[in-house]
Amino acid sequence: MKVSVQEPMCRIPVSHSLVPERRVFTGSLHAPVCGRTANHEGLADAFGIPDFKSPPAMGLLQEQQGVKEMEKQTKTMLRWKTDLIVLFVLISLAFWINQGMEIKGLYMDDLYLWSCYGEQSFFQFVFPMGSTRFRFLYYLFAWLELALIGNRVWLIVPVNIVLNVGIAFTLYQMAHRFSHSASVGVLAGIAFLFSRM
Repeated sequence: MKVSVQEPMCRIPVSHSLVPERRVFTGSLHAPVCGRTANHEGLADAFGIPDFKSPPAMGLLQEQQGVKEMEKQTKTMLRWKTDLIVLFVLISLAFWINQGMEIKGLYMDDLYLWSCYGEQSFFQFVFPMGSTRFRFLYYLFAWLELALIGNRVWLIVPVNIVLNVGIAFTLYQMAHRFSHSASVGVLAGIAFLFSRM
């Protein structure tokens, strides 16, 4: 009489290690285990593998990150392009508003500042002793301007125009950030330039 032994449908190969406490899993992740389809995430959770992702999922994640990075770079480039255009418009408008203006000599307050610049040190000029008003930024920019132009009085006008453009561009950036509108920022910068006529 022959006895037929039916083999099990699924086999789980297990390798025996010399150390009893250590378990070695040699099963295939892609082979069915006891009638069920192996799940990558389920096996990862069972064996304590953190943040396991299949290769297709990782590729999709990297692609999404690349798209987000490209969108961020595009927004930054558009912002820089807009800022450069606005700066060019403000410079052109400032020189157009102040066309024909010139200075041929210094008088009263300007002459006094010039004399103080030639006779006092930097600290004495910026922090005047005995003055009733504390105007640190004004005296600082006045000292820098006088140090830049030297004896060339005709440079006072273009230097002041450039300073006004810098202030107008700063107002544009602040208004743009607060209002989230470039038009509001441009109007703020233009309004400041017209107030300096």
